[in-house]
Amino acid sequence: MMIGKLVLGLAAAAAGLCLYAQQSATRPNTRFNTPQEAASYYENLVGRLASQVQSMQDENAILTASNTELKQRIARLEQDVRSLSNDVAALRKQIAADAEVRKNQLNHLANKITESARQEKPPVTPQLVPQQKDSTEYVEHIVEKGTTLNALAKAYHVSVNDIKKANKLKNNNIYQGQKLLIPVSSKR
Repeated sequence: MMIGKLVLGLAAAAAGLCLYAQQSATRPNTRFNTPQEAASYYENLVGRLASQVQSMQDENAILTASNTELKQRIARLEQDVRSLSNDVAALRKQIAADAEVRKNQLNHLANKITESARQEKPPVTPQLVPQQKDSTEYVEHIVEKGTTLNALAKAYHVSVNDIKKANKLKNNNIYQGQKLLIPVSSKR
């Protein structure tokens, strides 16, 4: 508080010197005819200086309030950034955990299909594909819920394209209950 008053006093003195220098430049040799004239002149000068000091104090108060408000906004923004960073980290962990669960589910499904194919030993129904010159044997497979062409290809050790070609499929979409011919061997 004491430093603030000292700064304001120095600012008033500096303003007074500036005003005095301006007055001296415009009125180089000011002479007063009476002491009342001199007192009136200096009272007017002090009044203007006091007005300038008050104006500076008002501006200082406004700047101080603005500075405080900006510091509060920065603190809130920093807190928001920390909170969002924590949210992003939590989401990344959740995504990684979900991906791991999906991977495990897909592996389980592929293993289940493989095991099912080994146990069932579906009847082999040899058929000739008219476009091919050699004969290929096929296994008829009925699609179960959740089965994919990739899982079937892995279970029967054939490519997805072989299954698509044998069944004249244009894309990888299959449905539950669909009968698919799976190429299992070629006779040459």
